Amino acid sequence: VTSVYFPVTRYVYRSAGNANNRCVVGGTAIRAGNSSGSPSMPTRFTITDDVCKWATNMYNGAMYAYLGDELVFWRGSSKIDLWKFKDEKAFEECDFDRADLLAGKLDFDGLELAGKNFSLELKTIGSHYFGSTSLGKPDPDRREQCWDSKVTPFGVVSSMPKGWGKNVRLEVQVLNPTEEVMAECPLYDPAA
Repeated sequence: VTSVYFPVTRYVYRSAGNANNRCVVGGTAIRAGNSSGSPSMPTRFTITDDVCKWATNMYNGAMYAYLGDELVFWRGSSKIDLWKFKDEKAFEECDFDRADLLAGKLDFDGLELAGKNFSLELKTIGSHYFGSTSLGKPDPDRREQCWDSKVTPFGVVSSMPKGWGKNVRLEVQVLNPTEEVMAECPLYDPAA
C-alpha cells in the first residue's frame, strides 16, 4: 500500500463561513478534521454558491491549497481582471507595477463565452499573491481595492465612503500534501 494525493479543483472564495470546504471539487483524499475532530471529505462545489467567486471582499486570511491542485477564478463581476504580484511586498503595497497580468477583462469574457473559468495548476510550493484592478489602476494614495471594509492605511474605520472597501486580493499558500490528506492505494503489480 502506498499513499498518494489526488489533486482537487479549488475555487477562490470570499470571506463567509467555511467557504474553503464549499469551494472544492472532486478528490478522494480525506481532509483535515472538522469541528468535531473527525476527518471530513471535501464538499462538492455548486455553481449556485456565489461565495466561490473572484470578486470584492475576498477572504482576508491566506487560502490554502496543495501542490498539484487547480486554482479556479470564477469572475463575480465584469469589471474583474487578474494579476499576480511578484512578491509579498508588492501585494501588501498593492503595487501593480510589480505584478503580471494573468487574465484581462476580455480574457475572462472569452472564457465565459466558452463556458469556462480561468484556472491555474499550482506547481510551486510557497505563497502566491493575486489581485485585481477592478477600480482602475490604483493611485499611490488610493488603493482601496486592496483594503478590507474596515482596515485602511489610516487605521480602522467604522464605515467606508461609497465605492471604497473593495478588497480584491488574495494570498494562496501552496503546501506539500500532509499525511491527513493522503489516500492509501494498493500498489500496482503488473505481474499480478
